Amino acid sequence: MSTIPINFTDLPAWAQEEVKRFAGQHVKRPTTRVSTHDGTVSVGGVWHEAYHQRIVGRNGKGEMMAITSGFYESLMNASPEEFHAYQGGKLGVPVDGAVLRIQTGPKTYVDFYVHKDGPYAHMVNVLGDGTQMTQVQMAVLALYIECTSSYRKEEINRHRIPVKLVTMVTEELQELGYVKINKRGAVMVTMNGRQAHEASRRKREWNWSQWQDCYDWRRRTMTGFAGLIIDEYKAKLQAQEVTA
Repeated sequence: MSTIPINFTDLPAWAQEEVKRFAGQHVKRPTTRVSTHDGTVSVGGVWHEAYHQRIVGRNGKGEMMAITSGFYESLMNASPEEFHAYQGGKLGVPVDGAVLRIQTGPKTYVDFYVHKDGPYAHMVNVLGDGTQMTQVQMAVLALYIECTSSYRKEEINRHRIPVKLVTMVTEELQELGYVKINKRGAVMVTMNGRQAHEASRRKREWNWSQWQDCYDWRRRTMTGFAGLIIDEYKAKLQAQEVTA
């Protein structure tokens, strides 16, 4: 199974209309993901009293079936299908269609489940078999996606990550189109960046805790793979200074 985040507007028109009908026309950019499956999908249940859920199945002929459930809605007279939606059990994903899951509440979440051999499977192949990022680019991109700004600073200090290294790699990520840096220096991850992060998860060879393990307390320097990466970027920085 592959899962990637996408723009809401990347969904088929019928799916966008279903979301707007259930969540309200004002919803423009809900958190949206698409994932491939080989026949069935485990749909999560309604997890909070403020949320409602709607599950829509659509086949290749355009025929649709929908079930809706809320956290506090009575289950006394619920149909088996409605109870299924409440509990979040397994549903079949048609080869020629898709299953759409909409959760509404303080935020709106949309999951689009497609068959791996179906007409919508191309939606998760945006990046092919992965990305061309280096290991340190993957790690820095993960810092921006997986950490808040305050926690990111803690991670940098905790794992002895050079700030200059993060800055240089961030500029490389901007050239790749994975982040945007505004005039104040704030970094925003683009949708391409989020997709690249998902595609590169299994390609990561190390994490920042392993980076910290490379610190030599006696010599006060980095060794191993961390030392090699730092030396590489020091050479790049020196080359930039010479050509400036």
